[in-house]
Amino acid sequence: MISGRYIWHLSASEIMKQNRNISGLKDPSKESISHRSIFSDSMESRRLLYEINQDKDKENTNLDSITELVQVSFSNSSKKNYRDILYEMGFYIRKIHYVRYKRTASSAREGNCYFIQEKYKEKMEAWALAGLSYDNKKVMENPVSFESYQALTLSNICASVKIPKKAILIIPDAKSNFKEDCYAVFGEGDLTVEEKVVEIENIIWDGEGLLDESCFKEFDEPHSMMLLRNKFFKCCAFNTKLQKWLKKYATLGGLKKKKGFFTLAQRIEDIKLVCTYSSLKYLKFAEEDNLEAQFNKWISDPTFEEEFGICKFDKKSKYFDGDMVKSSYTLLNTLALTKEDIASLFEPTIKYREYFKNDVHVFSYDLNQNHKKNPIDDAKIQNYKYQIVKDLLNRKEDLYYTPLIKDFRRYQTDNLLKEYKKGRILIEGRYATVLSNPYEFLIALADTDKLIKDKITPFNYNNPESLLLDKEIYSKGFSDEEALTIIRYPHITMGNLWVTKNKKLDIIDDYFNLSKEIVVVNSINHNILQRLNGMDFDSDSVMMTNNPILYKRAKENENRFKVPVNLVEPIKESDIQNFRVDLSKPDSKISNNKVGTVVNYATCLNCLYWDTFHKNKNDPKLEDIYKDICILAVLSNMEIDSAKRPYPLETSLIISKLNEKYCYEYKDKNGEIKKSNWPKMPLCFEKSEKKNSLKMKNGMEVGLDYMVKYLLDHPLTNSEEKEVTFESLISFPYPKKYNGHDKKAIDKLDELVEEIDSKFKEEKKGLKMREDVFMNMNAGFQRILDEHEKEVIKCINNKNRARMAIRKLDDYSKNNISYAWILLYYFMCREGSKFKDLLGRDYKKPGLRMKTDKDKEYITLFGHKMALFDQDLEASDAIDSIDDDEFYLDDNPYEDYLDEYEDLY
Repeated sequence: MISGRYIWHLSASEIMKQNRNISGLKDPSKESISHRSIFSDSMESRRLLYEINQDKDKENTNLDSITELVQVSFSNSSKKNYRDILYEMGFYIRKIHYVRYKRTASSAREGNCYFIQEKYKEKMEAWALAGLSYDNKKVMENPVSFESYQALTLSNICASVKIPKKAILIIPDAKSNFKEDCYAVFGEGDLTVEEKVVEIENIIWDGEGLLDESCFKEFDEPHSMMLLRNKFFKCCAFNTKLQKWLKKYATLGGLKKKKGFFTLAQRIEDIKLVCTYSSLKYLKFAEEDNLEAQFNKWISDPTFEEEFGICKFDKKSKYFDGDMVKSSYTLLNTLALTKEDIASLFEPTIKYREYFKNDVHVFSYDLNQNHKKNPIDDAKIQNYKYQIVKDLLNRKEDLYYTPLIKDFRRYQTDNLLKEYKKGRILIEGRYATVLSNPYEFLIALADTDKLIKDKITPFNYNNPESLLLDKEIYSKGFSDEEALTIIRYPHITMGNLWVTKNKKLDIIDDYFNLSKEIVVVNSINHNILQRLNGMDFDSDSVMMTNNPILYKRAKENENRFKVPVNLVEPIKESDIQNFRVDLSKPDSKISNNKVGTVVNYATCLNCLYWDTFHKNKNDPKLEDIYKDICILAVLSNMEIDSAKRPYPLETSLIISKLNEKYCYEYKDKNGEIKKSNWPKMPLCFEKSEKKNSLKMKNGMEVGLDYMVKYLLDHPLTNSEEKEVTFESLISFPYPKKYNGHDKKAIDKLDELVEEIDSKFKEEKKGLKMREDVFMNMNAGFQRILDEHEKEVIKCINNKNRARMAIRKLDDYSKNNISYAWILLYYFMCREGSKFKDLLGRDYKKPGLRMKTDKDKEYITLFGHKMALFDQDLEASDAIDSIDDDEFYLDDNPYEDYLDEYEDLY
């Protein structure tokens, strides 16, 4: 099952070609992937299903698809007015009128928007608006941000938690104002950079909240945070011993006397969630700025949902029990790494690739850790292969040497090299969700007299103070006083690096249940939000590493680069007359998002900076280059935020102006002089896969080019190994005589496999990658496999047929690898196949794990001592279906843009 419901996905172009009257569509679950999307499980989807069921004689919430909602893509529209027309007039499917509904911030960047059957629009908006109106003055003044905030209930959720109305306490945000010398970026249309002292304002609890530990106990696994969603509400709530603190230091009367503190609690024991105004977006649209009345309006709305959606929990990295993370080209590029640094960083990676290719234990270990990666890169690989290979190797280790798994290993090894060329190598560290000044948050809730009695300084909203200094953090994932380098994606430049040290705080452990994947920081009198490129605390995460090489390079340039600070004021869209129609213009602009272009352009300029620096440390051009990079750092944030707030500039015009400075002349292969349309690029941006082609290029004196050269100089060694067939591992004898029915069954099997492969290719044909495409494609393959299941199983449903089909499998493995994988799916993933019975399994085989005190060391991987151990393996059940969870978006969607990189020559 998918996590959500199928809906139609249509392009604006095809809607207009059919004069806004669409015909010929199948049920969404049976449509091709280009005409199908997934409406994920969310608060919004649950409400829509409720409304749909009110119209039906029988509840039917388990349908695979719904037709009441359609996703429309405007990204390929050939004419700009398509969006204007459809936003105003909608379209028809089977004579039913669909009108513009809403879009999320992420879908707006992709050019997508939801349309809904007209009869449901009013019902859904009455629920979603929670008493607000499109005629609200502040809504009309801020339509873009309002559109994003009202779509918060569209966010995909993985669970929910009940938080009663009376359990919520909302308090004012605390601000820290201070001055700092920085590179200020400002202007309209064109951007200017100046070094100057500017006033910095941090909202120290922006988007975070404290949730009592009792609310976390209903889940099977321990969690330290949950990202909550409700109508106009978004809060990253951290696991807090809130009641322990309140009972000791607070009274209900004291809380209600504090200015701007709102709650419906009748007793101090009622309070389970404390958050600030920044989490409740509803307050931004308060009439006459009466925040308490607005809070009461939100929480007293008849459709208020006490069941809050949970978008995500904290989770550890999948690499080496959470102790390692992957770096990126944007990080490596900002550290002035030397050739020796690159060699030291990449040596363990090269060794790992050798082990991965040649050692069955390392390969199996990697597969068990990372089988969710690289879901579907092309028609050769479908995700069920990872499940199958894992199961096969857990049954018989010798299957490692079959041609089919050799092909899989070769493909995976090639993928490793592609990852390495993007700078994605394993380094010590972890990702962590940021928690700002949590102890100060608690103090703000306390009665002053009780604090003074225990010699605790009360919280001062006008002049807040912090336990941590500006270069200190607290994380259970590292040792006390350990030196760390921290970045946040999208990581743009050197001024976004943060060098810090870990400081253990017992008081945090006393009142917070934090995992290694939470990091406590201080944002009081500390420019952390701008340094980490526009960070806030509504579940933003950072990458922390204690790698000594990276720390050394970050530390030695710590004072060289000032932080780029965004002083560009967003504009107000006050010309909205018709909310539905007039959003066409801003939505169109948002869909032309260029954050990937900005990140890669900054990468090129960072390379230019360090190449120039290594040739002449006093070159006067260095300052100008860095100032332009600072523009790009600020621009990346504005591009990301454009779906919430518009800015008075055009990114493409700024890039064009930079091109005037940084494009260069070169000779093409015919000797003609031409001008590039991009700055000089690092070798990792080159599209050529030919080793000699890259080796002959003159790289720059920068880490990324040292990296590519190092990888080219360290190819995989070729080693001979035995070859095993599936047939050789089967003990059941091959039938001496063909049964006529069995032979016909195998001939029919041939036809079915060919037909399935053809449908797979058609499913993928012409596909444009979308946010939900991995899950969507996965489900599409599953549907095709399911449609043919009975016929295929009938062809292999006895041992004779299965034995004959195994010989066919070996033949496919050598001559048509895609056929082999299809056949193997039915062998391994469906009941009724006799393949597993014929194959059997080794009930004891060695596995690889991180070494314990009792183990004998076998190998060292990335500094981790590994050991072999005897696995007791039980026969596994059939894999029921392709696992939808295998398809996911990267935790850090802005860390790698090479896959989107356009051909710039």
